[in-house]
Amino acid sequence: MALGKKNYVNDGKFYILRLVNKQKDPTTGKDVPLEPNQFLVNERLGEKQYSVIGHEKAVNGDLVQIKLEKDEYEGKPYDKVRLTLKDESNKETYLLDLRMTQLTRNLFNSLLALTSFKGLSISTYLKEGKDGKKYSNISLWQNNELVKGKFAWEEWPKVEELKNSKGIVQSRDFTAVDDFFVSHLSELAKKVNKAEKPAQPAKDNTAEVPAATVDDSEIPF
Repeated sequence: MALGKKNYVNDGKFYILRLVNKQKDPTTGKDVPLEPNQFLVNERLGEKQYSVIGHEKAVNGDLVQIKLEKDEYEGKPYDKVRLTLKDESNKETYLLDLRMTQLTRNLFNSLLALTSFKGLSISTYLKEGKDGKKYSNISLWQNNELVKGKFAWEEWPKVEELKNSKGIVQSRDFTAVDDFFVSHLSELAKKVNKAEKPAQPAKDNTAEVPAATVDDSEIPF
């Protein structure tokens, strides 16, 4: 299996990966932070049947499909991006079920720079910020070379800041940024999906996978 450094021997398996920032401590049952954020891996055993494999920091394979969806939580809509990667050597398929966040926008920006879609590796790591603290980040590699983002930060739409009467930022609206990436990813999806059509299970029940702790506090899956 092209997940992290583990070597699984499987045939034709289908895995669902979601970014999480916490995991349950088996002793106390309390949530403990994952630094960096990692992929929670579920193996699909059958319709509505899943088994948690564990957590991984990386997934490798060929990108064969991009699917964009709209979802909603407590009346608030959000964008979801599903990336399908295939590991032909092990006959395994990985569905990355991602939503637009500060972390994944960087990944999507790198995806937009691709001109071919084989030999990819997506991994999470810790990066030091300007304040000296370390934060979760995500990178895209192709054939062992780092893929940089297509658009410089200055080219991204501006984030709308909502301030109180004292001028203190209370919240930020990323709608324009997300719409920007959805538009460009839609065009990329046409190229990827045309290049190869991946085999999918008869019915897509990924929404019924047990809920995971999300990668940040914007909204949960």
